[in-house]
Amino acid sequence: MRKPTVLLTIVLFFCLKAFSQDADSVRKWTLGGSNTFQFSQASFSNWAAGGQNSLTFITAFKAFAKRNTPKNDWETIFDAAFGTQRLEDNDYRKTEDGFELNTKYGIKASDKLNATFLMSLRSQFLVGYKYPADGSSTKVSNFLAPGYLTASFGLDYKPYTGLSLYISPFGSRTTLVLDQDLSDQGAYGVKPPDTAGGRDIKLGSNVFQQVGLNASFRYDGKLFENVKLTTKLDLFSTYEDLNAMDVYWEALFDCKINRFLTANLSTGLIYDQKVMIKKPEYVDGVLTDVSRPRVQFKEIISLGVKFSY
Repeated sequence: MRKPTVLLTIVLFFCLKAFSQDADSVRKWTLGGSNTFQFSQASFSNWAAGGQNSLTFITAFKAFAKRNTPKNDWETIFDAAFGTQRLEDNDYRKTEDGFELNTKYGIKASDKLNATFLMSLRSQFLVGYKYPADGSSTKVSNFLAPGYLTASFGLDYKPYTGLSLYISPFGSRTTLVLDQDLSDQGAYGVKPPDTAGGRDIKLGSNVFQQVGLNASFRYDGKLFENVKLTTKLDLFSTYEDLNAMDVYWEALFDCKINRFLTANLSTGLIYDQKVMIKKPEYVDGVLTDVSRPRVQFKEIISLGVKFSY
């Protein structure tokens, strides 16, 4: 219980520091956000070439609070997205589901360099399923299953507005699997039930903690007059094996058509040493299901309506 207590104390310290600001300081906060809605529908009737009726909806939400003073910076960003799709008479299935909360507090060492505390939480809202070809469904995720809580201290280099390069020699990453069905399977690296030797341990662990090096890259700015790029790259490597690196990368190209219409290209890549993905491979000439870490990739292209404030 000692590690969670220390972490809670750190979070409480920064929260109290935020609420202790005077009235002039409060006015230095910059608040904003955006909402995006994308919708697509396809319908076929007596169409000789074939096709499937479909209905797809994706929504994204972003909010931020930023404070900049001569002595320190504080930035908090919340990103969330959710999408569903329905094909023919099948049930709705989610195509996008996730949220990430980041807060970063830095004490200025120079104009471009801060001594920074960084904390983030990343997970999804609803239960997720994998759908094999046989028509069945298997639960593979849920709210905070997995959830990734990261806390670290380091240096944040900001050469110009919109770009941040952060590196930490000491970072802690906690993997949460609060769905007991998944934790009992040992999903996402948590320890499954241990019944060897007559041990009476019936439930899998819900928490897996790692300590190591943490680095983060952020860019939010315009590529062209009507094209904006928002991208982030997070790297984590444990002290036990510095050559084994976990990677989380996202990029969003936001193309503004007019005041409200927007076209988006969203991509994401994950490589996690503790996430085993089973696929058939040839082993000694025999096709065998092999579980090992693999590159996870997604891509979404959409057209929709965006409101900024």
